[in-house]
Amino acid sequence: MTSFVHTPFLKQLICPIDDRKQRIPSAKPNVDLDTCELTTQVQVGRIQPTDATDQEQLGAKSKGIFSGKPNDNLHDAAKSGLANEAKQAIADGADIRYRKNNRTALDAAISSFHENSTKVNSRTTLSEEKQRCYIVVLGCQQIISDLQQIARKKLLESIQQAHPGRVVEVKH
Repeated sequence: MTSFVHTPFLKQLICPIDDRKQRIPSAKPNVDLDTCELTTQVQVGRIQPTDATDQEQLGAKSKGIFSGKPNDNLHDAAKSGLANEAKQAIADGADIRYRKNNRTALDAAISSFHENSTKVNSRTTLSEEKQRCYIVVLGCQQIISDLQQIARKKLLESIQQAHPGRVVEVKH
């Protein structure tokens, strides 16, 4: 067992009790003590939430008459718990930040997960319906995991590339 060596130092950090009888005199600001000059100039660039390399434009374009837009496909798959369709929409260029009715695909998957979990645990739900809801719950779990993994990856990439606008976008 080791003893704590820095105890005298910590005792010095404890402030005396302030009995409010003594008033600390205020002093005029001293430029030498209150300010300092930066040794190097810091360049702050304009923050852009998106740039030309974003996949947002890809997700907004239709892939054909029957295929629809990847962003909408991802949202619909997340709502229905269709993990393979969600992966395909992402592969087609769906943007995980896209909002449909002010909800992201992650929001839709979480909402569907809770809704179907409630039905699975309900006593009044029929056996066939419980089985269908259970499959949706499993799909939603997979979609939530995939979307969180993609968001984490994009967040780390944005931090490494010093792209603060994207960091804000991915966090929300």
